[in-house]
Amino acid sequence: MLCIHLPRSGFRTQLWRNSGGLTREIYIAGGDDGQPDCRLSLARIESDGLFSEFPGIQRQQLLVSGAGLTLDFEAAPSIPLHPPFGLARYPGTPAPCARLQDGAVEVLNLFHRPRALDAELFHRPLLGSMLFFARPTERWLLLLLAGHAQVRGPGVCLQLEQGDACLLQGESGRACVEGGGDLALVRMLTGVEADT
Repeated sequence: MLCIHLPRSGFRTQLWRNSGGLTREIYIAGGDDGQPDCRLSLARIESDGLFSEFPGIQRQQLLVSGAGLTLDFEAAPSIPLHPPFGLARYPGTPAPCARLQDGAVEVLNLFHRPRALDAELFHRPLLGSMLFFARPTERWLLLLLAGHAQVRGPGVCLQLEQGDACLLQGESGRACVEGGGDLALVRMLTGVEADT
């Protein structure tokens, strides 16, 4: 299994599409038309406001820090993200309006194209060891939200500091993640086409 270190110092900062804030790009993959098939980023939301629309995209959002927020939709029920680590899944269009509960929050955003791949974002506490096994169509992206971690794979040993990420992929072997803290995990399955 290939273990690729993605240090926090290498994350690229970009302006939101609607110019309402900044985001730090952690991981981008695929896309033949200039738009990625999968993108993970970390954003700070400092005020209420309307999100940008992303047609053809599925979104997932994990609350990383702050008192929480609510996503309000015109034609669908609102989705609250409560601490710790509230999670929302929703389509890229129509865009919701974010309503902060008590000050700024930081959120982890996952965007993916269902026709290109399937992706799932979730939080897991890291208590001791976690094993990841290589499968041909599967990739894992790990982001250390808090604490410390060590990633061991075939011929590699990576030290993750808070805010660092690691990509696990390959067709043989396994990786072991050891430490203590909180992880955000993204499981990506390639070769998946959404039902029509």
